[in-house]
Formats: sequence, C-alpha cells, structure tokens
Amino acid sequence: MWRPRCSGLPITRIAGARDAALGDWIEERQADLVVLAGYMQLLSPEFVTRFRNRAINVHPALLPSFPGIDAVQQAIDHGAKITGVTVHFVDEGVDSGPIILQRPIPIPPSRDWEETERVIHATSTRCSRRRSA
Repeated sequence: MWRPRCSGLPITRIAGARDAALGDWIEERQADLVVLAGYMQLLSPEFVTRFRNRAINVHPALLPSFPGIDAVQQAIDHGAKITGVTVHFVDEGVDSGPIILQRPIPIPPSRDWEETERVIHATSTRCSRRRSA
C-alpha cells in the first residue's frame, strides 16, 4: 500500500486533494448525508466545513471513552465491562464532534475481541441505518 509519508509530500496536501475530489463526488450525487463507518482517515478542515452537520461517523465505543483507532481493543485492555457504539457529527478533531446517539454493549466475559467486534458491528449497522433513514 502506498503511504503519503513515504512520498515526501506534505500529508495535508494529499488529504486536501483527496477530500476535495471526494466532496465533489458526494455533491454530484446530491447526498444529504455522509456516513463514515470504518473510514479510518482524518478529513481535511475544508471537507469538514463543506459538509458540516451533514457528515456523521459511527464509532465503536461510547465516546468520549476510547476515541481513535482500535477502540474495541482499547476497551478490552482498559478492563471495561461495557463498550458501545456512538454516532456523532464529524468535526475537525478525532471522534470529538457532537454526539447524536449511543448504544451500550456489554463486553462478553470471554473478553474476546472477535466476539465483541461482531456485536459492535451489528449494532453499528442498526444505528447508522436508523440515523440515515
């Protein structure tokens, strides 16, 4: 996989160009809502401004706990008994936008990542469908 850090180009320029093209593609389709689920990329400030209050993220934790990547493992490692799913508006931060809804999910006694991830994924799908319907 090609990584921008290896190219010598500033990452913000690459993200800005990527996000401008993505924003154009979304607007060509006249989308009312941008749903990020598993996107795992920071969006440029220009993209966030362009789609303010129209871009939402589905995050596999009860924010503000466990923001960023690998939230399921963060919760397991922390010893949490409950994790969950948060749907929130996208802002310039990392999983820091206003929360729209949350659903708690007990972490199974086995503390198994795959089992926890499976339940979170099913709940995430239901939550994002509910918001975009």
